[in-house]
Amino acid sequence: MITTYKSVLLIALLAVASCNGCTSLPQVPSTEKVNAAIERFELPHSPKEGKALVYVIRPSWVLGLVRFSVYVDSKDEASRKGHNRTRQYIHFDLEPGEHTVFSRASNWSEITVTANAGETLFIEQEHNAFVTNKLIHLSEEAGRYRVKNAKPGTIYRPEN
Repeated sequence: MITTYKSVLLIALLAVASCNGCTSLPQVPSTEKVNAAIERFELPHSPKEGKALVYVIRPSWVLGLVRFSVYVDSKDEASRKGHNRTRQYIHFDLEPGEHTVFSRASNWSEITVTANAGETLFIEQEHNAFVTNKLIHLSEEAGRYRVKNAKPGTIYRPEN
């Protein structure tokens, strides 16, 4: 009985360890390849007059049925901007100033951004095998590359 239990435990641990690599994000290629890929790519949206534009991108293809919701300045429902599934992005405008962007999966993650009028900011929703997430800033080049390789997510209360 103990041997069977140990065998099952060992198999489970090996499965988790091998699956850990399954959830890694697609890596952004070298600078030269990124620049070549985005050379003629135009972002689907531009900042509105007097506002900043934020793209939140979830580039991984793993755990597609799980929503990663995005909120700004508060975790209440009225602050939710939308959600991403795999290889999706959402975008929204921000008034200039400092803001906190939150992402919810099985955990909450947050990141502070300083929005300047006319600026485009890029944030990535990074996650692991346990459906937890972490928000990270992306450079303009990496952000454009991620948006180019993603589809629109679900936006709540789209702005006109």
